[in-house]
Amino acid sequence: RVDQRSTDDIDLLIRRGELNTALDALREIGWELPPEDKATHYIRSSHHLPLATPGPLRVDLELHWNLAQQGRYTIDPEQLFERARPLDVAGRSILRLDDVDTVSHLLLHHFSHYFDRRLKWLVDLQRISEESGGIDWSAVAERVTQWGGTIAAGISLVHLHKLHPELI
Repeated sequence: RVDQRSTDDIDLLIRRGELNTALDALREIGWELPPEDKATHYIRSSHHLPLATPGPLRVDLELHWNLAQQGRYTIDPEQLFERARPLDVAGRSILRLDDVDTVSHLLLHHFSHYFDRRLKWLVDLQRISEESGGIDWSAVAERVTQWGGTIAAGISLVHLHKLHPELI
């Protein structure tokens, strides 16, 4: 529900090889890329590229080809697609991250935002826990270990436990 969680942008994970096709399609329907020098910088050194809609109501879309910058964690995007789950949105079938990937990413993302006062990631964790009957913390520990993010995830867990001890 829109009133349960703040939304700053929309994130869409694509395969790196599909970036130019996605950018062409989005440009064609009016999405705006950052200036060329910034876009080039994002594409060369980041894991995502922000775009914006034209018009009075700004909506940001981030095209991601990974969940984190190269070298920060060792996330294999192809494995994310292999584990992805179907989701119906407005009559269309799309893919979403599986719950373990989502929880692992939320913990790393919370850390990378330096425990942002917006607790939208905690709201997401609560929703996943409620819908799935609980979070499989062993599987999450295994995933963040595989990604090289145990310290970041652990620090996020300590912080989030203070805010919601029943969940974590």
